[in-house]
Amino acid sequence: MGTPWASLIAGTTAVFSAVATGGAWLAARRANATADAVARIERERWHADLTPQFRVTLEPRYDGDRAGLILHLAGPLPLGRLDEIRVEVAQSNDVDYTAPVAAGQRVEPEQMAAQL
Repeated sequence: MGTPWASLIAGTTAVFSAVATGGAWLAARRANATADAVARIERERWHADLTPQFRVTLEPRYDGDRAGLILHLAGPLPLGRLDEIRVEVAQSNDVDYTAPVAAGQRVEPEQMAAQL
């Protein structure tokens, strides 16, 4: 009996087609990972380029124990077109507000709040 050449060629073609499909799938995954990395880099660059830069000055006032806080938007230029920028001055959370007391003394919370 002879060799069924048509079946052998069809089988070989199917194997090569499966290998090509796997290669295309792998290339698509790599391209997707590269696109994600480029998009992340661009987001970080835009964020860095548009981070506001302020020049802060504290000037003493002549009406007692007060001072003026002056904020100047120094950059970047695209932020100069904004209608409004809100700045909030908040108390820092990294300051220890516990009172140093001598050993054996007790300070009530009300006394501590009144002192602060």
